[in-house]
Amino acid sequence: MNLAIGPSFPWQIDGRPATSEEITAQWNLVKSNTDPKLKSLGARNLQGNTMRLPASAVDALTQSRARANAAWHIRVFPNVLTWPADAQFGLLGVSWGTGAGIETVNYMAPFVAAVKADDFEAMTATATWANINADRRAQLVRLFQNAKCVQQQGGDYATLNWPVTLSVTTIAVGGKAC
Repeated sequence: MNLAIGPSFPWQIDGRPATSEEITAQWNLVKSNTDPKLKSLGARNLQGNTMRLPASAVDALTQSRARANAAWHIRVFPNVLTWPADAQFGLLGVSWGTGAGIETVNYMAPFVAAVKADDFEAMTATATWANINADRRAQLVRLFQNAKCVQQQGGDYATLNWPVTLSVTTIAVGGKAC
């Protein structure tokens, strides 16, 4: 919770800077919530939760977290640098949902094994966790399947194809169906 207080997080209440006491109270309110509908993004609808971050702070936080996760992946899985862009983006999506330290999470062991093996098909099957929503799951499937197509058909590894779903008709190299 101490990380949520300070200049890195310019919390506001009714457009004015929140005090440390208000931040602590709001933090405790959100953390004590047990209604699953009011967790994660739903917490903005929690009765009494009036604290917000300005859009610029959300952007900066998102970019900082994505860079930190990417740096973590490169240290733990250096082979990620040789992957198609869709697979790299997919790994970021998984770590966004589960945390950058996925190699230490028991339920992610099959996914981690697939990452270490550069096995995009296995990543497709194992990129999931208990509270993943259907839309995110579908996006991850698309990303890892796209990577498999790029790999099989000699596509451009530097091009992010998502949100397009690749197939034999979208990559006309090598004649293999994805």
